[in-house]
Amino acid sequence: MKNAGKILVAVAFTGFGFIVKAQDVITLKNGTDINALVQKIGNVEIEYKKNDNPNGPIYTLKKSEILIIRYANGSKDIFSEGEKNESMNKAYEYDCADYILHKRWCGCNKHYSDCNNGTTAEMMIDVSPGLEYYTLKADAYYYDCGEFVKAVEYYRMAALNGYADAQNSLGYMYENGYGVQKSKELAIEWYKKAARQGNQTAIDNLKTHGIYRY
Repeated sequence: MKNAGKILVAVAFTGFGFIVKAQDVITLKNGTDINALVQKIGNVEIEYKKNDNPNGPIYTLKKSEILIIRYANGSKDIFSEGEKNESMNKAYEYDCADYILHKRWCGCNKHYSDCNNGTTAEMMIDVSPGLEYYTLKADAYYYDCGEFVKAVEYYRMAALNGYADAQNSLGYMYENGYGVQKSKELAIEWYKKAARQGNQTAIDNLKTHGIYRY
């Protein structure tokens, strides 16, 4: 009977482990973080419960509102511009920033598929899925297009994947309130992430706040 009791206790704890899930974090494109228990990811929406109320109602979010979901097991899903850019390796939407970058790299004012400069056009296609491309596209949104919210979206996408230049730039956007709610705390947090990777601009930005350890 004693052994049976131990087995029942073990089963109870094991069952409890299936009921209580570790925390997932949903980051929206406006910068909001939601501590959640993701229930389902559909074609257009996701369903989740609030982490602090696992027995409560199910909420929904459109995938087009979401930037990234970081799961408790360490995996993540990245959402860019809706279904069209659900993965960083999928084709990007051609807009103002793409026009600027293509004009710089290919030397023509058309879509890259119509550009005669095949070598640089191929280079652009090769670079486009990478973190550097997303940072360059964010720069184009910021400096050339004046679209700060879009700039933040692309800086954040690269920053969350550890790209130091993007982390520093995202910190700058938070410090100045460009495309996001102004936040010195978040600015310093992103500067520190970049500085730990040796980004000199981020190190200098921290010094202006009297921070020398990061």
